[in-house]
Amino acid sequence: MLKVTLREGVGYLHEGLNNLDHDIVAQLFEAGWIQVCVLSSSMCYKVTLSAHLVVVMGTQYYHGRENAQIDYPVTDILQMMGLASRHLVDNSGKCVIFCRAPRKEYYKKFLYEEFRVESHLRHFLHHNLNAENKQDAVDYRTWTFMYRRLTKNPNYYNLQGVSHGHLSEYLSEMVENTLSDLETSKCVAIEDDIHLSPLNLGSISSYYHIRYTIIERFSLSITSNTKMKGLLEVLSSALEYAYLPIRLGEEEAVRKLVNHQRKCKENPGKSIETIFDLLEMEDIKRRELLSMSDSQLLDIARFCNHFPNIDLSYEVLHNDTVQIEEDITVYVTLERDLEGRIEVGPVHSPRYPKAKEEG
Repeated sequence: MLKVTLREGVGYLHEGLNNLDHDIVAQLFEAGWIQVCVLSSSMCYKVTLSAHLVVVMGTQYYHGRENAQIDYPVTDILQMMGLASRHLVDNSGKCVIFCRAPRKEYYKKFLYEEFRVESHLRHFLHHNLNAENKQDAVDYRTWTFMYRRLTKNPNYYNLQGVSHGHLSEYLSEMVENTLSDLETSKCVAIEDDIHLSPLNLGSISSYYHIRYTIIERFSLSITSNTKMKGLLEVLSSALEYAYLPIRLGEEEAVRKLVNHQRKCKENPGKSIETIFDLLEMEDIKRRELLSMSDSQLLDIARFCNHFPNIDLSYEVLHNDTVQIEEDITVYVTLERDLEGRIEVGPVHSPRYPKAKEEG
């Protein structure tokens, strides 16, 4: 399809293109060999292309979770507009925005009048707190953009006054509430009601950039007896996945997963936790649950027969005295049941061009 459109002078860029196709389209557009380049909305942050005329074909996108059309953030519209005007080529650029009639006045006001930028730090303070004591945390807030905006727009931040006393009380209360949440989540420890020290959950949350509420949920939900299904359910509940869009071409795969999950919920008595649970089922019940053709069932049987039956156990030495950033010793034991076989044998990999051995 890309070859066909390029012959007509039109290229397109989206997340599904490989790097080679992306570079070819970008170079052709920059050299003037194609006159039109169509981009998906998220690509506006990933390209360095510019044009004399930029056309924004709509200001809304479909949000699957809300099941509704949602406006693009104003920052995205600004980024799209910024692609108009070629550096050292144009003296000016043009941007045409297509939107619904009720939103026309909003965008005109946004374009022709000043647009205030406010701080959202208070909503994400838990992820930014990094101090040795409470006073350091309060002092840190006085160096932020939010502190400058408190006196300029106090109503937006629910501030009762702009005097020094009001500001100090507001910042102290904010820090106290934030630290209380972190302490409840076992991310930090407060000593002598002033000194702070990170705990294991807090260090993990900071290192992997995970919300403190999510790491708390992981800690409460995952145990040594949690099986694979439980792990997947806990991990997939993380809010971080809400910001990951479905890649182009994966809609059908996701739809199949959703249908499979729905089918499993409709058959609670046939819950499958592991591959071995599937192998132990009777043939009739397995066929009824999977609803697949004979060739597909045969492929599943081959895979399951080659699946390694491995038991893992571990022991942490001196686990009662483990401290943050301290080296520990872990003994891990792996035991494999060959089920009467002498050799391991090749891996089941039908798409690999030749026999593939383990290791």
